[in-house]
Amino acid sequence: MSVAEDMMATAIECVRKPGRTSIWSARLGKWLCSDDPEFQQALADQSTMSTAARAPIGAAFKLVFLTAVGGTAFFLIICVGLTILLDKPHSDFTERLILSVFDLAKIGVGAIAGLLGVKP
Repeated sequence: MSVAEDMMATAIECVRKPGRTSIWSARLGKWLCSDDPEFQQALADQSTMSTAARAPIGAAFKLVFLTAVGGTAFFLIICVGLTILLDKPHSDFTERLILSVFDLAKIGVGAIAGLLGVKP
């Protein structure tokens, strides 16, 4: 699995079951949540392996990830809304305000990429 596919699978799992721990099932090739019927078998498979292919995704990691996604979306909406609502030409203060809000959105994108690029 490529890095991009791995990151996408992790992001989807964080959104799919946010309040539960998930583990990777190498046999099935997907994330399993603690309420899935195959979870116990995947947990047993992981404990017999010397090293896990992927670290489990805990509920705390999912909360941080979803908070970063929500904050990024919030700041992008504010940035676009301010740009559309405020008439041109923008004053220096308005321009700095819009750019500052956009910087917060860029920080959020970096946080999301960082979270998906590390072992949860």
